[in-house]
Amino acid sequence: MKVNPLADIQVFSLPHHGRLVCQVNAALPVAAVYAWVHAGSCHEQPPRELGIAHMVEHMLFKGTSSQGVGDLALAVEGAGGSLNAWTAHDETVLHAAGPARAWQTFLKAISEALFHPTFDAEELEREKEVVLEEIRHGENSPIHRASDRIFEVSYPAGGYGRPILGSHKSVAAFTRSDLQAFHARWYTPGNITFFVVGDIDPETVHATLKSLIPRRAKSKAEAPPIAPLPARGKLEILRGPTSEAYLFCSLPLSEYNFSTTPTYDLLSTLLGDGESSRLAVALKHRDNLVLEAYATAFTPRGPGLFMISSIFSPENTERLFEALSNQLRGLTRVMPSELEKARATIEAEQVSSMQTVQGMARLLGFFQGATGDHAAGARYDAALAERTLADLEAAAATLNTRPMTAVLLLPEDFEADESHLRKAYARLFKPEKSNGALIASTGTEETPIFEYRIPRGPRLLVMPDARLPYVSARVGFIGGLLRETAEISGISPLTAGLLTRGADALPGDAISQLIESKGGVLQSFSGRNSLGIRLDTLSEGREMGLSLLCRSLRSPAFFDREVRKERELAREAVRAEADSHAVQVMHLFEMARYGDDHCCALNITGELKSLARLNRERIRDHWEQNYPLAEATFVVVGDVDPQSVFDQVSAELAGLGKRARSTSPDLTAPALPARSAAYVRKKITQNHIVTGFPGVDLHHPDRFALEVAARLLDGQSGRLFMDLRDRQGLAYQVSCFSLEGLAPGYFVAYMVTRPEQSQRALYGLLEHFARLRSDAPPEEEVERTKNFMLGTHDLGMQRRSAIAAAVFFGDLYGLGWNSFLRYRKALESVTPDDIKRVARKYFQPRTLVTAIYGPENILVDRPWT
Repeated sequence: MKVNPLADIQVFSLPHHGRLVCQVNAALPVAAVYAWVHAGSCHEQPPRELGIAHMVEHMLFKGTSSQGVGDLALAVEGAGGSLNAWTAHDETVLHAAGPARAWQTFLKAISEALFHPTFDAEELEREKEVVLEEIRHGENSPIHRASDRIFEVSYPAGGYGRPILGSHKSVAAFTRSDLQAFHARWYTPGNITFFVVGDIDPETVHATLKSLIPRRAKSKAEAPPIAPLPARGKLEILRGPTSEAYLFCSLPLSEYNFSTTPTYDLLSTLLGDGESSRLAVALKHRDNLVLEAYATAFTPRGPGLFMISSIFSPENTERLFEALSNQLRGLTRVMPSELEKARATIEAEQVSSMQTVQGMARLLGFFQGATGDHAAGARYDAALAERTLADLEAAAATLNTRPMTAVLLLPEDFEADESHLRKAYARLFKPEKSNGALIASTGTEETPIFEYRIPRGPRLLVMPDARLPYVSARVGFIGGLLRETAEISGISPLTAGLLTRGADALPGDAISQLIESKGGVLQSFSGRNSLGIRLDTLSEGREMGLSLLCRSLRSPAFFDREVRKERELAREAVRAEADSHAVQVMHLFEMARYGDDHCCALNITGELKSLARLNRERIRDHWEQNYPLAEATFVVVGDVDPQSVFDQVSAELAGLGKRARSTSPDLTAPALPARSAAYVRKKITQNHIVTGFPGVDLHHPDRFALEVAARLLDGQSGRLFMDLRDRQGLAYQVSCFSLEGLAPGYFVAYMVTRPEQSQRALYGLLEHFARLRSDAPPEEEVERTKNFMLGTHDLGMQRRSAIAAAVFFGDLYGLGWNSFLRYRKALESVTPDDIKRVARKYFQPRTLVTAIYGPENILVDRPWT
């Protein structure tokens, strides 16, 4: 690798055998603090403790010996940072990130949560209901259900097979003493590694953290062993209220080591990572068997899994079995170009993660957890570079001698001979006899921007930044949903998807192969306001990547075979959306807000009937009439020479923008909603509710006050979360946001709640809207909210891709390429009176829209003022 991930790292000892790892990165004034507790679901003592690691994580933020519920989040967000946590099989991680000046606040908040939680009994009862709702939410998701089950059947002795959330029975039975016992056993300084990355002074961090470690601490417990994987595979068939079928497969791997882990990472990458992977090329694009198919290597500290997952039409089940069997056996033959492409892809992913302080902290923490050495990334990189074709082919041969376990989730109303499917599975995935093959064993100043106008071509903006060998580009147009009608609903994502699936005589698979061979990604996008292509690549792939991007833009082929494949994939995506309750309720709200005939009310994915009408000629006509090159914006950010970029893009695209657009998109929207309420009955266990008001467009001066108002209600320390979820326990999930586009958008809150609590939850939410209308929020609350938004913005702008997107959309939408640099000033100018003013202006009873998707309707039968 050209970049040393271990540069500027210092390691310190802490009291009671604790460890601190610091990495100085002064590129931006941001910092991240991660506390890696080496205890997760694998460290539980079932059945009583099933899910207790996750419950402890939830309760760490629910009050400490010196801080009340929500106070830690308030302190961190008030300093401009974000505070969160996750629980996995081998670890629980608390993390905070934001402005570097606030690293002490982050470190103190995390240390307080780690070492001094009170596990208040009343708070525990409320939080148990939250986790139970989380379990129910997962049970309603077919992907979560199938994914959880493959781990259960792959690890029948427990360990990684235990559900991280626990069960209804175990969670309901947890007591304060249960949590205290687990915490005392595992939350010791010697079982925690702290990672602090960013614009920091390591010596000061060390001194501060030493003062926060408790004077008395127990020794850490020994990590439990993970049971070996079973010697026999099996197929388990589940049924559920789904539209698509889901297949999750697993083959056993050894524990994490530097001989085999990089090899299986390479095999899984070439098999199922990216649009030029074998699964994508053969099963998705050639045979049209799947909507999506992926492969990955699950490589924890204990025995791992080689995993394949797919979403597909249930009638293709047996054909998919046969295709996957052929793909697994075909792994014993690898081309040199595939090996190099896979190696470049893994390297690119690692370099990409290193762009942020959070990504770097997670990288160090992963290696610490999996290998016991935060610096093991260097050994991994060396092993990855040394892998040969013979290594991969030998590993694949060994893989085919191992039993495969699978979980197949079919729609409950799909007629299938399950006995026949099991026999076909057993025949096709019968392990081969070992041939004795062995696997090889080896040990801010503002960045300048250059603006160009290409004759009869796009507007080009180049922002050089050579700090990392990485380049991101965006090119696109005003359009997307704005250029659709019900007759051609879905044509925008279909058109965009085809741009990278063939250019001139170059087929789509060849485009994917070329760009991914350099560790790059070339993807199209289509949204509510725009359509285009994005490129992300290591700098050594810049010239080829820009050439492929320009060819895709200049001469899209719209091959008939690709049109048929992409159209069917789009139809499958529409069918799959039936399983996403959040998508369904948002679409229901948008139809009520805009009216059925408005472009903003159309399903962004399209409809089955409209997609069926779209052929090659119609798609090509839509492209040529609505997207002339002379109206495109082209942005390149990263390790480039601006003049070289201009020379290349000009040579590729100059003089081609001759077409004129026939009409401009309609950017108006009705001031009053088409309907005040919408309801669709669905046989699920929770109501999904969206309620809100018509909002403003991107150019409106009230935009920023509405965004602050939304954030004030949203988030872990927001009013809705603290009241409806934490205090009253009325909603499992609650959020709030303001959406702006070139056409006026909306201000909404979304929540997931049980049917019997839905009316109280909705009325409680409306009361919060009313409070903003009647009372200006306290100055301190507004400042804390703005600090959090600014900290999140700063963290988000670390990646080259984020900067490229900000420059691109700002210029394209007429806000100015540097609008992201003006964001801070615009947000800081918002006052409490501004929030009350926009609430009174936009939160009007006559404009309120409520959409409900779930088992029970709720009538808003009392006046709201």
